[in-house]
Amino acid sequence: MRRPRWWVGGPGRAPRTRPTRRRRSRSQAHRARHTAARRRNRLRDRPCVAVVPCPVPSYDPNGAGAIVFAVLAVSAEGEREGLREKTLEGLDAAARKGNYGGGPFVMDDDKLAVTRARYAQGESVSAISKALGITRATLYRHMGESA
Repeated sequence: MRRPRWWVGGPGRAPRTRPTRRRRSRSQAHRARHTAARRRNRLRDRPCVAVVPCPVPSYDPNGAGAIVFAVLAVSAEGEREGLREKTLEGLDAAARKGNYGGGPFVMDDDKLAVTRARYAQGESVSAISKALGITRATLYRHMGESA
């Protein structure tokens, strides 16, 4: 690998620190000419935004732009409808096999009975949820369903 120009050290020597500034001018007069030229060419120094020429220079809501937009909207709607139909077909096929979305149930009837008994004794919901290894939201949800 080639070393940068500012590297002076050899295998046993430490490199010189990298210079923080580059010299932009040779003299005061050169600096004045250089900055004046940069100011004149300021627009030329900026990157070009429109790299690819556009066939329609601007969007016209009353002309060809409206037609193009309508065609693209119809195409996108058709794609979305096809995706929705395929998703529903997949969900129906999974339901016929007995597979439903979501994870396994955390609360069973035994845990719910233990939860009710502890809550009736005055134990806090946080302590019950930590002891059973479930979240407080799950505990509140199941206690609300069975109440």
